[in-house]
Amino acid sequence: MQAPSAKRKPIRVQAADWVLRLEATPADAALRREFELWLGEKEAHSVEYQKVRHTWSGMGRIPHDAHAGGKRTSNVSPLAVRRSRVMRWMAAGAAVTAACLALVLFPVIQKHVLADYTTGTAELREIVLPDGSVVYLDAGSAIAVGYAQGRRSVTLIEGQAFFSVVGDNERPFTVVADEVSVTVTGTAFDVRKTPHNVFVGVQSGSVEVTTANPAKRDRLTVGQRMVFDRQLRTVSRGEIAVAVVASWRARRLIVYDAIFADVVEELGRHMPGAIVIQDSSLNRLVVSGIFDLARPREALEGLAISQHAKVIQITPYLTIVSAP
Repeated sequence: MQAPSAKRKPIRVQAADWVLRLEATPADAALRREFELWLGEKEAHSVEYQKVRHTWSGMGRIPHDAHAGGKRTSNVSPLAVRRSRVMRWMAAGAAVTAACLALVLFPVIQKHVLADYTTGTAELREIVLPDGSVVYLDAGSAIAVGYAQGRRSVTLIEGQAFFSVVGDNERPFTVVADEVSVTVTGTAFDVRKTPHNVFVGVQSGSVEVTTANPAKRDRLTVGQRMVFDRQLRTVSRGEIAVAVVASWRARRLIVYDAIFADVVEELGRHMPGAIVIQDSSLNRLVVSGIFDLARPREALEGLAISQHAKVIQITPYLTIVSAP
């Protein structure tokens, strides 16, 4: 016997009623026989029941074999719980993927919105500014230019740049990178911004470097460098060979007492995809060496070997660096 007034309801509503009733009393044999009679009346009953059950199963609302209490009816193809789990995993995976894409793409979008000039993977670029000063952009770098009466300014948004500045005592030239400002009237110098440091090296002339926190002002001359640690918030200075300043312009990376993670980041700007340092103990190792930026993968492998680490290429676009 059918439930009262069931035939007066739309078929989908009837199907939903059956799903609820069978879920509530899965061991009721009489209810199962009644359900099978209803199911056999019309092909549409079976179609709608499967649709409703599939929807509820995807929501995790009905257990395996709920409609037959352990005995499947011959004219209904049950939707296994495995499928609903797969669908839930797919939904969760899609959500995670979307979140990851947002994390990855937001900085990229932000960079392109803010920047006036950018470079891609392994791309070097020469830019002539309105006053004749020249900026050489390293790979994977970005700058924003702000020229106005009485001032010349460039913001290093990402990466590294070498500046050859035309002298103008009336309009100082300022480069801003994070909390570091470099001010000159005419000189040549390099500024690099990494997740860990801001580096300034002087090739000719002199520059005045100011850090906001801690508040500190330094004057650097030819062959001097300054490093601002963005995490420890410390400033250190030292000597640097003039030939080493912006050596990347000749596709060579020359580093002395550099942080392992920063060297990996620099090499990564010359390689497609992402490099992940799996073991955090590698991040702050101090390294020195000369690396060929025209062959960045071989350079990365050489760097890893020097620290008894290894490089694993998962795909052409994902490389893992891990400790042994």
